[in-house]
Formats: sequence, C-alpha cells, structure tokens
Amino acid sequence: MLRGTNRTLAAWALAATMATATLLGSGPGTGPGVAAAAPQKPRQHKVAKGHTLGAIAGRYGITIHALCTANSISRDKVLKPGMMLWIPPKSDETGEETRDVVNGKKPSKSAPPKRGASKKSDDEEVSAADRRAVRWHTVAKGQVLGSIAKRYGVTTKALMYANHLSGRSTIKPGQKLIVPAKGDTTGAKARYIKDHPKAEPTRQAKKSDGDDEASWKKYARKAPKPGQITLVRRDGKVMKLTTLTSKGNVRSAAKKAFREMLETRNHEEIDIDPRLIQNITRVSDAFGGRRIHIVSGYRIRKTSKKSRHRHGRAMDFTVEGVPNTALRDFCKTLDRVGVGYYPNSHFVHLDARERWTYWIDYSKPGQRPRYGGFWTKRSKAKGK
Repeated sequence: MLRGTNRTLAAWALAATMATATLLGSGPGTGPGVAAAAPQKPRQHKVAKGHTLGAIAGRYGITIHALCTANSISRDKVLKPGMMLWIPPKSDETGEETRDVVNGKKPSKSAPPKRGASKKSDDEEVSAADRRAVRWHTVAKGQVLGSIAKRYGVTTKALMYANHLSGRSTIKPGQKLIVPAKGDTTGAKARYIKDHPKAEPTRQAKKSDGDDEASWKKYARKAPKPGQITLVRRDGKVMKLTTLTSKGNVRSAAKKAFREMLETRNHEEIDIDPRLIQNITRVSDAFGGRRIHIVSGYRIRKTSKKSRHRHGRAMDFTVEGVPNTALRDFCKTLDRVGVGYYPNSHFVHLDARERWTYWIDYSKPGQRPRYGGFWTKRSKAKGK
C-alpha cells in the first residue's frame, strides 16, 4: 500500500493539473476563468512510539475515519514505530480521494454529505480511558517545567508539547497544566484532550468523589468525652487515651502512647509532633470519638528523606464508619496541615506543616505517585 511513492505522487500531480486547468477554463472553446488554488496534496506521517490513530488524526485536524480510509486500514489496526501513514488533506473529508491516489486510481469526487447528516464524532479519536488517564497540575510559586515533569515521571518535552509550550515559554503560579499519562510518551494524546475538552470527569477532583466541603457534617457526632480517642493499630492493638490537658496541651502520657502506636514494624520509635496529636484529637471529637485505624505512622524505609512520616509528623488512617471523602473534607478544614486523598487506596493522609496543602493521588498501593491535583494556600495563623 505504501510502496510506489513516486508513482502515486505523480498521479496526484496529474489530477491536480487537470483540476486546475478545468477551473481556469483553458480547454477549447472556453473563455478566461477564475483562478483557483490547486488542491492540497496528502502528506505522510512516520509513526513514533506511543502514537495512536486518534492522536495522529487529532494532530492533523482530520477524523479517524478519513485516516483509516486513506490508508485502507481498520480502526483496530496496531501501529508500530517506523510505519508510514498517508495523511489526507482536510478537503478530503472521507479519505477516499487520498486512498484512490495512493492506489494509483483517478481521484473520484465524493458525494456531498446529505443535509442533516452528521460526521463521525471527533471524540472517538481519543478513548474515554485516555481522558481518565491524564492528570492536571496547578503551578505553584517557584516551580519549573523540569521539576513538574520529574514529579509525574514524564519528559519535559512531552509536558511542553501537551500544553503548547516552547523552550521560551514561562509558567506562572495558578496556571493549570495537563500532564500526559505514562504511555503517552510524546504528549500527543494529552494535547488533543486539552484542545478538545469533553464533558466527562478526568483525573481532577470531581463532585462524584464527594469533594464537598460540608460532606463530613453528615457523619459528625458529639463526642461522649471530648479529648479522649481510641487508636487501633494494624496488628490489632487497641489503645484508649485522653490526649489533651484542660488548656489544650498534649499530655506526656499521650506523647508516649503515640510513639508506641505509630512505631515501625521493627518497633522503632520517634517523638510525634504535638500538632499532629492535636489534629487527630480534633478528628476524633468531630466524629463522636469513633475508633481511628492507623494505616501508617513513623516510616524510615521506602520513603524519601523529606517525608513527614520519617520525622513523626504524618499519619495515614481511617475512621470507623466514616467514608474517606468525609474524613478528607473535615481534615481540609484544619489549619497548617497537609491532606492527601487517595481514591484508589483506603486511607487519608494528614500531616503537620506550616502551609495548608491538599493533593489527590490516583496511584494504587505500591505504585509511584499519580497526582491529579495540588493546592496550597497561606495559613490562617497570623504571620504564616
């Protein structure tokens, strides 16, 4: 199909010459005509790793149907790097003219579409799974493209292509960037999705996930004994304790208990940040003193040196009888905290920090982070 390039281009050139001659009225017995531009020629595209029919069609502004027809292939054709595809001009809406030229036939005029007839939807060019796989990043102060790309495990080149950025482009705090999925090595799919938004949820926070600031109030209860919490460790150990003094300070006994309950599996301990203990107490009081199940506390293995787990300032947990969406939304009301929501896991992350921060991570247990959003704002505390 793709052989005989010179022969097919010659056929196209001959057809173009004939069409131009007719439009100019140069045949016998005709007067001067109105000059018209010669029809566009088809181009060729070399398939690269990660390219799909949808992404290629989107790049050239044509439909998958036209691309497949021009190359006499089906929609489920598996593309391989190095393969050459004919790209029909936009004037060849069906791809039939390009197919005929490629096969050495005289281009035939395709019948004009019937009034009211609809073309195949361009939304077919990128699947629903492709749209769900992309992530969105909100640029924070001081961030650069290289660091953002590294954070999500993509190349800077793919990130730039997806967002129509050049080497001279600058990004600003608050700017939203689309982040290509892992398999979208060129950023072509992400670029198409950015240019052709569809009214379906992507990897940004969505209302169906319960991203409702007041959702936690449905599960709020009055604590029988404010300041008294019940912790449950993964090995089944249960500890009930009163954490705060009448002035709101953390009791010495509570600090010792938290050291023990958040220890590593090898029984390594560290002092737990008092603000984390205070916030866990607030969570307990908000949900009526329900049992708090610890998923992870102090960690020193398989975690970065900057992780707050390593410094006794973070805890992953659930609250018995409370959905993680409601737990997340209450934690977001706290000040000077970091809140991490993991839709594909089974816990909520809470840590103590100076600047309020919230993020969504779509990774599953054991996977690298797949962030779907990152938000930060100044603390409510004076001077923070």
